[in-house]
Amino acid sequence: MDEVSMDAHYGVRDADIVILALPVGSIIETGKEIACSLKQGCIVADVGSTKAEIVSTLTPLIRQNGSFVGTHPLAGSHNRGPWSADRGLFQGAVCVVTPLLEETDRNACEIIMDMWSRVGARVIEMPPQVHDELVAATSHLPHIIASVLAATVKGQGEQIIPLIASGFLDTTRVAQGDARMWKDICLTNQESIVKMLERFRCVLNEWEQTISDGNWDRLEGMFEAA
Repeated sequence: MDEVSMDAHYGVRDADIVILALPVGSIIETGKEIACSLKQGCIVADVGSTKAEIVSTLTPLIRQNGSFVGTHPLAGSHNRGPWSADRGLFQGAVCVVTPLLEETDRNACEIIMDMWSRVGARVIEMPPQVHDELVAATSHLPHIIASVLAATVKGQGEQIIPLIASGFLDTTRVAQGDARMWKDICLTNQESIVKMLERFRCVLNEWEQTISDGNWDRLEGMFEAA
């Protein structure tokens, strides 16, 4: 049976599995809200882009009635809303499952991993903090760079618009993502993101210096390495 409700407590009351598909900033809040309404044995999972804070908060909280398993399917786009639904969204995508060692129920973890496999995802497992450190490099830093690039070029005025081609569009596409969602991601993965920004700044300074010095052979090597 398919049913819709705007009441979270009513919506989860008979569920065997609950998926918190919400902005990162709302996952913990909603998890706390529904914890007392879950039936015994219910498994709660999430799809948040950061994991350490979510998993450490909700694992002990949900344990009173069921089990919590943190997950992050690396799929989707900058598009939003039900009209952007894609039935093949998870086909071939990586989904990271992030249990807390000795605290996450192993049977619940296996059930959630099987669920993701059944919709076509390739499941890998790692600790929440390791996940956050790695996605700071592969997801969060690129989004910030795309946003910074869009903001930088905006200052050139409207005459630049006819010169925007696929390279610029490909590089800045993710800057169209939901602003609140990305604020929440930075809020819940601040330390790892700051470390990556510091590293990026050092590398960018190196590129700037190489170009400023006119060291073209070295520059060619840097492009080749990239």
